[in-house]
Amino acid sequence: MTLMKKLFLLFGFLDIITLIRSYKYIIPSSRAWIDFPLITATSSLLYLSLIFSAYFLLWQKKMGLWITYFQFPFRMAFLVLSFGFLLITTRLFNNQFEIYRIMIWVLVSLEILRLIFSVFIHKKKFYKSF
Repeated sequence: MTLMKKLFLLFGFLDIITLIRSYKYIIPSSRAWIDFPLITATSSLLYLSLIFSAYFLLWQKKMGLWITYFQFPFRMAFLVLSFGFLLITTRLFNNQFEIYRIMIWVLVSLEILRLIFSVFIHKKKFYKSF
């Protein structure tokens, strides 16, 4: 299996893990729709798009990459991070604020790396002339 296929699968599984970890936020309360309709609608669309990106990435389709590009600014805005499950490691340090802050920056950096690798995969797999 090539590196590109492994990255496709990894990114797809990361989206599934993100969905599983965020199950509480996928269906917002009725109060959220009243108080913050635009934010609630945007976050709901983001979680819905995670389902589609996971599906298309696991099947190694270009559409999965396009959805990933669309998701990126919203992932950053709502901190819906692919590698968010790594925040569990802050418990080893009693959830100290400094460790938590450092981990958030590490996770944001990993998210940016994911975007860079997605662009690389997109060029390499779907545009052979590059």
